[in-house]
Amino acid sequence: MIQTKFLITGATGYTGGYTVRQLLEKNQAVRVLAHRSDERSEQLQKVGAEVVFGDFLDFDAVRAALNEVQRAYFCYPISPGIVQATAQFAQAAKEAGVEVIVNMSQKSARSDAKSEAARQHWLSERVFDWSGVPTVHLRPTFFAEWLLNLAPMIRQGRMPVPLGSTGRHAPVAAEDQARLIVSILQNPGPHMGKTYPLFGPVELTQPEIAAIVGQGGQIRECANRKVRGTSLRRFESTASKHLCVLL
Repeated sequence: MIQTKFLITGATGYTGGYTVRQLLEKNQAVRVLAHRSDERSEQLQKVGAEVVFGDFLDFDAVRAALNEVQRAYFCYPISPGIVQATAQFAQAAKEAGVEVIVNMSQKSARSDAKSEAARQHWLSERVFDWSGVPTVHLRPTFFAEWLLNLAPMIRQGRMPVPLGSTGRHAPVAAEDQARLIVSILQNPGPHMGKTYPLFGPVELTQPEIAAIVGQGGQIRECANRKVRGTSLRRFESTASKHLCVLL
């Protein structure tokens, strides 16, 4: 029997990286499409992934990456070109006979979204649907890991509140999202054609998140500072305990 091969994109990022490692732990054959050779792609090779290089917008590279692949994870970076990349990925997947694609979209994806990025994600979903290649769309809220990007500000005792003081969301950890991605890729039948909103276990306002971030004893570099927030790592570990999927 020929072993199922998985193509994982975005593997040097959060969800893709965890997905690669979790599949390899299950002794699966994993191919990774990386943009360039660097320390992150070399690490993926060391843990057992087949790494190929190319750009999402290079149709030939995408075709080559999907050759002899049965199941794929599509995770486009935060940059322009997602609709073109989706069309090329879907066409290449169709030519290769790919059985299922798991598509990383976003919670706010809709046709009337005020955010152009959200609208582009909605269009990307529609392109996959039109292609005829069975696709599962994931729509996560904010990643818990993104709070780590605020560390420099938190070291100064400040934390931005992009949603205002009353907006609420339930951050979700990438590792938990990867568990769902792996589960779908390994057993796609019940999920084909579905769209899953993903969110963490608790909805919080930005001030509540800031309180958590300061509460667990500041990260080393900001010890002795009062941060209107928590140990970021404590928040991440708390949020990563659960993944809620609205079915």
